Amino acid sequence: MKAPTDPPYKVTGKTPDAPKAHLKRDYVYGVRCKDMRNNVKYLGTNKIVYNAAALGIVLDMKNNKQEFFDGHEEDITAFAIHPNGKYIATGEL
Repeated sequence: MKAPTDPPYKVTGKTPDAPKAHLKRDYVYGVRCKDMRNNVKYLGTNKIVYNAAALGIVLDMKNNKQEFFDGHEEDITAFAIHPNGKYIATGEL
């Protein structure tokens, strides 16, 4: 293996600073369905709850807005809704 003779960049040995940008999650497309069942639930308030990867999502169908729960480090593999519809428990492996 031979290094390029005239690379388009300079290697200085210093790690560059992270870019000064802040990303904001706007909308998530997709749902986990590979190994889960019954993971899209209607809350009765014109909202549905589901998960995608390690993210819990509540979709307001009237306004097409999403709320996110991103407290997991691994993919969500189970969730349950309290009978009053106000509480949702999620679990990961």
